[in-house]
Amino acid sequence: QRAKLFGGILPGVVGAQRLGGTRGLTPGSFSIGAQLWVQLKSVLFTFVWSGVAGFIGSPKMNFLNCTASPGKAGKVNVTLPGGSTIMLDGGRNGVSSGQEVVLGVRPEHLVLGAKADASLPGTVRLAEYLGSESMFYANLADGSEISVKADGLAKAQPGSKMNIGFNAASCHLFEKAGKAILNGDLTK
Repeated sequence: QRAKLFGGILPGVVGAQRLGGTRGLTPGSFSIGAQLWVQLKSVLFTFVWSGVAGFIGSPKMNFLNCTASPGKAGKVNVTLPGGSTIMLDGGRNGVSSGQEVVLGVRPEHLVLGAKADASLPGTVRLAEYLGSESMFYANLADGSEISVKADGLAKAQPGSKMNIGFNAASCHLFEKAGKAILNGDLTK
């Protein structure tokens, strides 16, 4: 995901004067250093829009490639890897039908085998037992990976199947370019 983020910087953002772009200079009147500074600022701007929360903390947030469509009553219907769906609050920005999006959810907000708003079947690739918590790294049906932070008594062996559940309130939704569509709110 990070490589896509770095490689996906829009050329228009680099030169946008509102973002500190070229500041009215013509291409022949500024140095390579100035150009690199403009690009660095646009990379930082892209990080902000892609939910800096995904890069802060350990373990890092899971990012899943999904599709979204407008739902009823301001909701967003998100189709997850493997075909299951979850309904999220619409947030400030709507989505178009079939729009490619990225769903973000933190490992500590996932639950194993419990009732949840949505679930994904996964196959355990690695299990780490860390005393008060267990970390599971699983492969999903589409080949993507997901990490789950569970209670220290949770057990699973590599190769075993697990049902990974999560609730709508813990989900964050981003455009493919990184701009936040909505942020989960566990306080509701």
